Amino acid sequence: MKWTATARVVCVLGCVVHGPVANAQTERVLYSFAGGTDGANPHGGVIELNGTLYGTTWGSVYSLDLANNTETVLYNQPGGTSSGLTDVEGTLYGTTETGGNGDYGTVFSYNLAAATGTIVYRFCSKKLCKDGAQPIGGVIGVRGMLYGTTPMGGKYEDCGVGNKLGCGTVFALDPATGVERTRLSFSNNATYGEIPLSTLLDVKGTLYGTTEYGGSGSCDNGCGTVFSLKGNKETVLYSFQNNGTDGSYPVAGLINVKGILYGTTGGGGSYGICDSRKPGCGTVFSIDPATGAETVIHAFGNGTDGTLPLAAPVYVKGKLYGTTLGGGNTGCTGGCGTVFSIDLATGSETVEYAFCSLQNCVDGSGPISSPALIDVDGVLYGTTGNGGAGSCNGMGCGTVFAITPRR
Repeated sequence: MKWTATARVVCVLGCVVHGPVANAQTERVLYSFAGGTDGANPHGGVIELNGTLYGTTWGSVYSLDLANNTETVLYNQPGGTSSGLTDVEGTLYGTTETGGNGDYGTVFSYNLAAATGTIVYRFCSKKLCKDGAQPIGGVIGVRGMLYGTTPMGGKYEDCGVGNKLGCGTVFALDPATGVERTRLSFSNNATYGEIPLSTLLDVKGTLYGTTEYGGSGSCDNGCGTVFSLKGNKETVLYSFQNNGTDGSYPVAGLINVKGILYGTTGGGGSYGICDSRKPGCGTVFSIDPATGAETVIHAFGNGTDGTLPLAAPVYVKGKLYGTTLGGGNTGCTGGCGTVFSIDLATGSETVEYAFCSLQNCVDGSGPISSPALIDVDGVLYGTTGNGGAGSCNGMGCGTVFAITPRR
């Protein structure tokens, strides 16, 4: 299997703690995971319902009461590397990368009123995983159906990159019946993209997403794409190119702001090499879905502004807010990650907070969840995959944090 956002945590984070670095903004750790039955390493973001945050760790669904910061483990899923959650009329849905048939992943649900969780679908239920395998992104609810992506599986058996189980799928799942069907199989005809890791975006019945590889660019296995899917027709809106300045290797989903799509790429941009295999430190970009025109809003690269943006941003009052996995503070090898903002009127980027600013990274390190943040009444909430007061392999078990950005 190719590089994934999950795997990339390992190569960036190594907490060698230096002295604290001042931050203009104050970050609050609402909860530090302890590992074991408490959960650890949240790779999914959080959602908010009636004053309570809900999210996932490596193998559990948890809630966090914002009134008293009390965490409760609600459900232990049969698989690891859980996505973020989506709420559909009081039932939370998410995916696991492993578990299920042959460890190829699941879609699960947790009903808040009944306080029960269940597996809705087990991937690789069809021969050669034609129904998809190992979902990384979450699912979205559209008119009673769940839609998502898998980076493996589909009807094309050989993706040509050491992956014999296909180049990925877009799938539709009826949560009432558990019936799943493949809406799109990506192929090793790389023009159309391959290896989708993102959660999809629905805009008036058209689905939008990204593929980490494929497209017309001449990077190794392609530089990635932005695509749309309406009915069963896929359109590649943009293929990232091999010069890298326009960005490359998108792994996160997209957001819609007044008809323009915004997203991030894990590589590419105007600066040097942040990953040994890929040029550039990542970008924030926009796409006009009507024309396919792409614009780089910000190219990361000097280290202090952050590196490796692997999550979808959030839009709040004229600004994009997001996170980077690396860069910022030097307390971790390659940097511990940041919360950043970009003013869309000026294009200026500001580091709102640099993680590992406190001794032993108790403020968290390595934010990787997508979406990166949520806005609740002017406060941004998110998670870090490492750091905090817990002691998982000496790197912390992860945190849920809050930050009030500049206005």
